Amino acid sequence: MSAISCAIRFIISAAMSIAMSIGGWLGLAWQGCATPLKDLNRLELSNGNRILLERGIVTHAWVPADDSNSETLPADDLARLGYGPSYYDGRMFNLPLHIAYPEISWGMGMAPGDALGRESVCPQTEWLSADQLRYIDTLQSVCFGDEQEYSAAEVERLRLWFEDFRSRHPDVLLHSNQSAYQFTREQYEEYLRVARPDMLTFDSYYFNEQGGTPDYNIPAQVADSINSVRIPALGGYDGSGRSPIPFGQYLLGFKPGYDSPDRRLYEITESQKHLVANLTLTMGGKWLNNFRIIMGSDIFLFYDADGRPTRHFAEYQKLNEEAVALSPHLVKLQTMDVRVLPGKHLWHGLELDNQLPKTVNRFSAKNDFLLENVSMKNTGNENNGLPGDVYVGYFAVLPGQSFESGKARRYFALCNGLSSGNGKAVEDQHGSCAETIQEITLTLKPRGALRLYALNAETGASEEVGISDNQVTFSLGGGNMWLLYWE
Repeated sequence: MSAISCAIRFIISAAMSIAMSIGGWLGLAWQGCATPLKDLNRLELSNGNRILLERGIVTHAWVPADDSNSETLPADDLARLGYGPSYYDGRMFNLPLHIAYPEISWGMGMAPGDALGRESVCPQTEWLSADQLRYIDTLQSVCFGDEQEYSAAEVERLRLWFEDFRSRHPDVLLHSNQSAYQFTREQYEEYLRVARPDMLTFDSYYFNEQGGTPDYNIPAQVADSINSVRIPALGGYDGSGRSPIPFGQYLLGFKPGYDSPDRRLYEITESQKHLVANLTLTMGGKWLNNFRIIMGSDIFLFYDADGRPTRHFAEYQKLNEEAVALSPHLVKLQTMDVRVLPGKHLWHGLELDNQLPKTVNRFSAKNDFLLENVSMKNTGNENNGLPGDVYVGYFAVLPGQSFESGKARRYFALCNGLSSGNGKAVEDQHGSCAETIQEITLTLKPRGALRLYALNAETGASEEVGISDNQVTFSLGGGNMWLLYWE
């Protein structure tokens, strides 16, 4: 993911936005919202989900190795952020960091690294260094290469690397990474069948200084991008949906440019950060990796030119704390359906419905989750006071999992899709989570003896939800997620 490739991707992203608005190839290529999960009682646990159940969801960030030409950040800062290091350069390790925090989870991007080369033949022998092997028990994920184009030869190469590494280290998530829509659905299905990765991941950066996609269209663009890997991941290796695998995406850690990699101006807002991460979790993702954290350069978000943490540091720290608090629940869940309630936007004085994503169906009553209706109200001034999208994710419980109560549960999540600030200077953005709050009301079906609980995003604790006249009303900041369950 070089600076040039990132700049090119912004241009592609803008083109995709236009395609979405006119019903172009983007939607046609990924139509088919229905999940392959036809019989939840026959679900089988994939290797990727097994590893996540043992280790928790992945929250990593690309950081330099200890022999890198880039300045490394203090180990205390990384631990405070809640990220595990994902190495991409040098010797792919930072020994002082692991000595300071021996339990910290870590990963690798662009493995096997420069020493072996991207086109190298799998040596079928141990290639991890002595220092890496010393901390093998905390190695959580390894990405072989990055953004390789699809070919039968590349799929076979990945198969050999996966099989060889897995034979020695079976408890590490193995995958490759593509940019959004780099593989077609059919190519993903063949890649899954032959190479058998533990999960699918992708990168797509939705924001830039020119605001190519309006704020009200961002949620649909993010959701369709997520579904480009979510849908094939649901099918699993044989496409049956019997043993789905995990998926996830990269988060934005730099200031995007538009037409030149040297023009890095745009700083994403708090609600935009939360939207990308939390919509991924709402749709069932379990891997979030920030690209990337580097000191000594003003094109990255986490530090200013003097090495002081910025507001982005605090905002990502809070986001990670919430993801980690919910992780014990999220790892036990399998996404089975996603629905959207489209908001509205103002166009030449007219209030129009937001465009639906191409791959997410409109919300309808969900009997097995006792949801009759969902409505939302924008309580602030962003989006001209009009409501933003709300996404609802429905989950099954993975096989063999139980809860402290010993009772069965049905989980669902809601994500406030209202965000603001795309293309604007920092002083004009008004895109904090607080400035994009929506009041959301759930209308429930008769529930008998069942009780509704919500997960506290700060502590992970279950809290019973008060229900009045078969309704629940709550406030949710822009991009924030609320995870609930019936028991």
